[in-house]
Amino acid sequence: MATKKKTAKKAKKIATKSAKKMSTKKAVATQHGPMSARMKEIMRKHDDIYGEGYFAPTTVKCPLCGNGVIVPKRGRFGAEWRCNADVRPMCKFKLETKPTGKKCSYKRRGKACGALMVAGTRTIPDRCSDKTCPNRNPHKL
Repeated sequence: MATKKKTAKKAKKIATKSAKKMSTKKAVATQHGPMSARMKEIMRKHDDIYGEGYFAPTTVKCPLCGNGVIVPKRGRFGAEWRCNADVRPMCKFKLETKPTGKKCSYKRRGKACGALMVAGTRTIPDRCSDKTCPNRNPHKL
């Protein structure tokens, strides 16, 4: 009889511990839902630098797989634009800057580069997304 009471007490103790863990997990999971004041401040600064709607999804088709469109994602080192196609294997196309949808017309080896153009800054105009293209740094041409 005494062992049944001990096991019941242990079970109750374990249940309360797991309930506490669950409640803390829920708090952590919902913490990322609404945007924090710090994140709102960062987004306002980005809007000042890049302009309104910089982080809005684009209508640019992925040049690698052709199925998805390029959308902003949160990456390890800040915002990045990735393909949202749900293909297997997953499309690995990624840009560091927002694509404009235009193709690079810089002549290399007798033909146009053809890579996607990405948004520039206030001082640097739109540039090529291909890192080997001289139009990657148009301010140096």
